[in-house]
Amino acid sequence: MFLKQEVLVTPDECLSLLHLAQGTYAIENNLITKDSSSFDYSSVFSFNKGEWYYNIVQRIYSTIDVELVAKNVKVKVIKCDSGNFLTKHADNWNINLNRHYTSVISLNDSYQGGNLIVYENDSKYSSLKSTTGNVGVFYANKLHEVTKVNSGTRYTAITWLYHGDFNLTKSLL
Repeated sequence: MFLKQEVLVTPDECLSLLHLAQGTYAIENNLITKDSSSFDYSSVFSFNKGEWYYNIVQRIYSTIDVELVAKNVKVKVIKCDSGNFLTKHADNWNINLNRHYTSVISLNDSYQGGNLIVYENDSKYSSLKSTTGNVGVFYANKLHEVTKVNSGTRYTAITWLYHGDFNLTKSLL
C-alpha cells in the first residue's frame, strides 16, 4: 500500500525531468518483460543537497515525516512504450541493495493502461493515479507491478532512499 499518494510535483518540474533525460531512459535489466528493444539505457542522474531535484525529493518525503539527510539522491527516468509492462517485483529483491523507500513520480498522463499497482497482500492493493506530478511512496519491500501500457508512452521518475539516507521525524507506526 502507498504511504503517500498525492500531486506533489509541478508540471514544469516533470517537464524538466523529461528534458534532463534527453531521450534516453534507464530501467533495471531484469524487469524488462516485453519488447526490450523499445527501452533505451542511460546513466542515473545524481543531485546534491540544495539542487532542484534533491529539493523535490525532500518535499516528497517530508509528507511522510521523513527527513532527508543523504548528501545526494539519484533518479531514474523510465520510459514504457505501448505494449510494455513490468512484472510483479520488489525493489529490494537483493539484500545488498538496502533500499527502504521507493517514490514514483508520474511525469505525464497521455497514455492508457500502465497502472502502478502496489500490493499489501495477494488480495489487497493500491493503484497510482496517472496524473502528471502525482507521487506514490511505498516501502521498497512491497510487491508491485506496472500493467501493460495500452496506448501512448508512460514516463516516470523513480527514486529510492536507502538505510542511512533519512531520519524519521515521527514514528510511522
